[in-house]
Amino acid sequence: MNYRFLFFLVVLSIGTTWKAICQTLKVGDKLPEVVLKNVVHYASTDLSTKDLRGKYVILEFWSSHCVVCIKGFPKLVELQQMFKDKLQIVAVSPNAKEQVQKILEKVKVAKNIIPFVSEDSLLRKLIPKNYVPWVVWVDSGGIIRHQTDGEWLTKDNIAAFVSGNAPQIVQNEYIPHPKKAIPLIAEADGKWLDKIDYYSYLAHCIKGKSIHHWDISDSVKGRRITRNCLSVADLLKEAFSEGNRNRFAYKNQLKLQLQNSYPFVNPAERDTAWNNKYSFSYEIAVPPNRSDQVYKMMQEDLQRMFNLRAEVRVEKITCLVLTRKDSTDRLRTKGGRADHNLFVEQPVKTRFLRNVSFEEFVAKLRQVYHPFAIITPFINATGYTGKVDIEISENLLNPVNRQALKTRLHELGLDLVEQLWETEVLIITDKRRRE
Repeated sequence: MNYRFLFFLVVLSIGTTWKAICQTLKVGDKLPEVVLKNVVHYASTDLSTKDLRGKYVILEFWSSHCVVCIKGFPKLVELQQMFKDKLQIVAVSPNAKEQVQKILEKVKVAKNIIPFVSEDSLLRKLIPKNYVPWVVWVDSGGIIRHQTDGEWLTKDNIAAFVSGNAPQIVQNEYIPHPKKAIPLIAEADGKWLDKIDYYSYLAHCIKGKSIHHWDISDSVKGRRITRNCLSVADLLKEAFSEGNRNRFAYKNQLKLQLQNSYPFVNPAERDTAWNNKYSFSYEIAVPPNRSDQVYKMMQEDLQRMFNLRAEVRVEKITCLVLTRKDSTDRLRTKGGRADHNLFVEQPVKTRFLRNVSFEEFVAKLRQVYHPFAIITPFINATGYTGKVDIEISENLLNPVNRQALKTRLHELGLDLVEQLWETEVLIITDKRRRE
């Protein structure tokens, strides 16, 4: 006999088996033939995976700290009895033999139905997992078909599995060496982002983004609001505006009652150092059933994050108020085809409205007296609702010639005056000052 050849075959066989045992397994791999020791609550103290061939196998990994696992033992026994010879459930734990026995006695698990493997070090290396219960579904040929949470271990899913059909389950994916310093959603190269139903985050200004604002609604995905590179005060104005971008657009609609407002409000000359330290990006996404609450949630987030309180009040503040000088109607339309050129971009000598709503003219005046031009809100207090005919020279509007424009408004029976007017203001205070 060629003993060298025989020795070579033995070494080759041992090496191949050891390589199979040392490699971690995933879905599609074959469970190697190994002998599991320290089996308790069963007829034998050893269990060979070779003896399980021909049966469907469920490996449930658990440990003594998993209350859900332990409470589920009676369910495992029930499922094993239900499927009898077609299936073998094996419970696997790293805990000491004596500890496992005490747990089983306390829960009063029936004996000789499910083998409980204790002090396991082999399977835990072969089949890595991120948590327990972790369930491995092995078909009758020894091939691992699924890895799932314990919640998918149901009568209907097992019935489908042992019949050769696909159970209605969600596969688990083992993430090797998860980094505690990295948020969960950043793991796996963003694969889990589509699973997130709700989140909000605050970050320092994310540079390089030209688009600063999104407000996206979807009947299936829900609603997402994004604001980029804003001061804290501007973020709060966005939150309390609740989608109406003009609600607190003017400077005197913001009242600060802060011991130190510098970190929260854009300085007169906003430089790179201030922007890097005090400018923030914020995003929140909610499911469809919370879409109507998204701005309220944003308000709560920002107040909590910066230890501030913000509230909306109606107060008398200086406003630029459009009024009627008298009851004579100098604006009423003479009829005809409705037309206007108020907002066309190309140069024109005269802006006009013919048989068009007075609100269109008001919108043009708001554009002229926009928040970057004045600090006081523009208020339409005319009460005029009809359609009008109006002509006004372009050189009064672009650039705005306030005195000449006011003269033209007088000719139309209108006036534009500064006066105290009740309007909404956003008041921001330190929480500590209120407590």
